[in-house]
Amino acid sequence: GCPSGGLPGVTVDVTHDVQYGLGYVADGAKGGYTQTPLLMDVYRAENVAGVQPGVIIMHGGSFIEGGRGDERMVDYATYLASRGY
Repeated sequence: GCPSGGLPGVTVDVTHDVQYGLGYVADGAKGGYTQTPLLMDVYRAENVAGVQPGVIIMHGGSFIEGGRGDERMVDYATYLASRGY
């Protein structure tokens, strides 16, 4: 794992619910599928000029459990963003 939080003196800005596509999700009530927006959170160090490398962090859970808001996912994203990724 990684330590929680970022580097001292580095502020990480988070933009929540950025849509990156559409996906089909099972609709249990109707027995079919519903097209649903696919969302992500974007973490960036504030006050950094120019292009930054990116990292995509995907959680497991077989689409049954877990999510981008889980503490471990937030810690990893904050840690990496505070270091310029």
